[in-house]
Amino acid sequence: MEERRKVRRDSRIRFREGDDLIDSCPARGPRKDIIPASCDRVLEVYRLACSKVKVRPLSAVIDFVQKIEDFSCRQECLNLKGVKLESRHCEALEEIFRRISVNVLNVDGCNLEDEGALAILEMVEFYEAAYIFVLSNNPRLSRTFWVTMSRAIKRSAFIHYVDLAHTAMDMNAIPLIARSLRANCPLTTLHLERNALSGPRTVILCASLKTNTNLAHLYLGDNGLIADDAIMLGAMLKGNRRLELLDVRDNHLLDQGVVLLCQALTCQEQGLNALVLWNNRFTAKSVPAMATMLALHRTLHTLEVGRNRLGNEGMDGLKLGLMRNRTVTRLGIMELGITTVGTIALAEYVGESPVLETVNLRRNNIKLGGLLALARAHKLSQTLVKLDLDTNIKCDHQDQEILKDLAASLEEYSFRNKQLAAERQIKESQELAIQEAEDHGHVASAENGVPGDADGVAAGTIVQEVEEQERDDDAADNDAVFLSHDQIVDGSGDNQPENLADEGLALKAHLDGDFDAEDEEMVFEEDEEATVAAGVPAAVTASADNHSAEVEQSRELLQSPTAEESLSFSNELEAALEELRDGDDAVVGLARPDSEQSSGEGTEQAKDGDEKEESVATSPADANHSALDVSEVPSLNGSANKEDKDKDMTPEAADVSETGSGDVLAAS
Repeated sequence: MEERRKVRRDSRIRFREGDDLIDSCPARGPRKDIIPASCDRVLEVYRLACSKVKVRPLSAVIDFVQKIEDFSCRQECLNLKGVKLESRHCEALEEIFRRISVNVLNVDGCNLEDEGALAILEMVEFYEAAYIFVLSNNPRLSRTFWVTMSRAIKRSAFIHYVDLAHTAMDMNAIPLIARSLRANCPLTTLHLERNALSGPRTVILCASLKTNTNLAHLYLGDNGLIADDAIMLGAMLKGNRRLELLDVRDNHLLDQGVVLLCQALTCQEQGLNALVLWNNRFTAKSVPAMATMLALHRTLHTLEVGRNRLGNEGMDGLKLGLMRNRTVTRLGIMELGITTVGTIALAEYVGESPVLETVNLRRNNIKLGGLLALARAHKLSQTLVKLDLDTNIKCDHQDQEILKDLAASLEEYSFRNKQLAAERQIKESQELAIQEAEDHGHVASAENGVPGDADGVAAGTIVQEVEEQERDDDAADNDAVFLSHDQIVDGSGDNQPENLADEGLALKAHLDGDFDAEDEEMVFEEDEEATVAAGVPAAVTASADNHSAEVEQSRELLQSPTAEESLSFSNELEAALEELRDGDDAVVGLARPDSEQSSGEGTEQAKDGDEKEESVATSPADANHSALDVSEVPSLNGSANKEDKDKDMTPEAADVSETGSGDVLAAS
């Protein structure tokens, strides 16, 4: 025994005194051992990788590599949209991601399955290959992928934009994504369109966002959201002051849902910058709540209420709220059924607004009288730089010359206001630069703004740099499209208003290519003009009859859950409801599981039967007062109706509408 212990003591590792010890070894980055890339070298290793897995190299990847001039910097976009990717193609792409990093990685509509999607996601995470990850229109992903996706967006500090539109997110996917959002992941933009999120999934998502301080842009279009879902969104908005953009286009909020959202924003007062309510089938009944919100909210810059049934009455009520508002700079009122009366009400606001910059008034039944009122208001306004109107304004033959003169006048006023805006920006930048110079002890000449010494030279340099930056920003804003219903084109060619995020602008430019709106002409059909003249846009009537095949496909994938999945989802739902109930009585009793609701109703009826001789049954109509047929939700990627075939639209960013010479009378 003693000998064994002695052997053990002697076998211990000892270091001699004075020897240098290595505390740690710094890990090498994913690209530290890569030879500086060149076009020939990258193509060579990529073709070799493809030959190993026995697939043909993708022509889109080869074209992308051949266009690169400098391999040492991050490239703009690797666009694989619509390219069918197998798992072997994804494995070969590792040689590309090892040597090239991009801002945007677009694998929209690539028919990805779990194995291929996981490979791409792991490469993006490990090599820090992309900031913007577009994974939309890949509905064959399962729980295995969503677990990895949740972890990736939680721990990857560089992925700030993720597009998961139409990915058939089941009852397991939303809780996983919600956990990452609740953990305050670095994500700033999230697209969840066309995923049938109405009901319990909205509850879980809103509960996770109530305390999130990073997400700024949330897109929930075409998810079949109803008034009950608006309650959850409102509860989230009351607690979340970080969210800047909420896009709920193409849903079924109706008057009740819009009123609930506006009431929540009234309580918020500041936080949200852009609200998109395009095609939610609400009427003038919701306008009083919207006017109150506009009068009290302090940060809302963009309001899109197009393709709804407001009419002249709604426009008149909306004017009252807008005239008390001092922040809205972009207004989208396309296809509201406005006639000359509503146009005159709008003109009153345009002439008095000190901040309004862009207005989209297309596809409304405006006559010559309304155009005259707009021209006079535009003359008084010194901020309106973009006014979008249709060219097919009906008037008598003798009034054609008047119409041409008005068009020229509107263009002149827009150009004048652009110059005034540029002068204001230069003046503000100079004042800011001088103030910064004074704060640093550099005082410039107060009389002519020209520095007279070394300190003044520093101030003048700051002024020049700020002016150049402002001019670049102004040029970018003029080229960008904000809330355009004709510009951004998705993979299927369907129509939707543009997203409002700055990342969306960059994504549009590189995913969809160059698009010239001047080549289009928007022509109204006779039946559509008759409908608009009656006060109800034809687009609303037509879209109510369209069925969303993609939403139905997503709903089918959500059916027949296992017992384990149902239990896990119920636990997530109960936890989310508890978070939303905190301080909000409107949420209590909503979005409970069907089994719980039915058991609760049965218990109450049993108690009533014990106390009274006659039991009173609850009316099904009262229990489901806001239920809607989700199958009527119009699909963004489905077949376009007749009036939408004349224009192109898609998601993401910065002007109320792009102006084309063929379909717009006056523009910037």
